[in-house]
Amino acid sequence: MTGRVLVGMSIREVNAIRELEAAATGADARLAFLQIAEPTLSTVLTELADRGVTRIECVSGLWPPACRGCDASPRTGGASAAPRHRMS
Repeated sequence: MTGRVLVGMSIREVNAIRELEAAATGADARLAFLQIAEPTLSTVLTELADRGVTRIECVSGLWPPACRGCDASPRTGGASAAPRHRMS
């Protein structure tokens, strides 16, 4: 089973929590935060695992990637699903 998670990574996302909640709902995803706010990513991943989820799909948030050349497409996989960067 696959679960979807939209991850807020900074205070910018915490400040836009209502917009992120709407984006997560629209993407059929759980909202989680790396820092400052609840629910934390570890809490959400534990809850999904407890429900039998074996794959996680990270969905894009509201803003473009913070770095030039980041691949903002949805990624699938486990903990190793890190952003992919192109060398330029």
